[in-house]
Amino acid sequence: MVDLNNVIDVEIIEDNQVINKVSNSSMISRALVGGVLTGGVGAVIGGNTAKSNVTNTVKLISFRFKMNDMDNPYYDIIVFSHSKGLDRGSALFKSKYKEILDLFGRIELVLGQGETYSNIK
Repeated sequence: MVDLNNVIDVEIIEDNQVINKVSNSSMISRALVGGVLTGGVGAVIGGNTAKSNVTNTVKLISFRFKMNDMDNPYYDIIVFSHSKGLDRGSALFKSKYKEILDLFGRIELVLGQGETYSNIK
């Protein structure tokens, strides 16, 4: 469980690369580190970086919560794991990725509302 009252920002990390980030400050500030293009999944772009390490398969996707907590400043939740990796074009990957983006969108909305929420599962 993550106490959303103490969240500073949340990132989607795909195979050790940040692809999307949302920050929670006095007014919600959005920092797009990467994006998802074409067909719901498509290619990942690394923002202003010169190089991008896009592969055809994905092994691990997680959410990293940066917390306002000196003892536990980060909290990672694995939302997708496949030991051999799933092809980005597969129906299963597209379905899982849509679920991940939907959940990330809900977290973004909660952080942007500025209301008090106790926990998210």
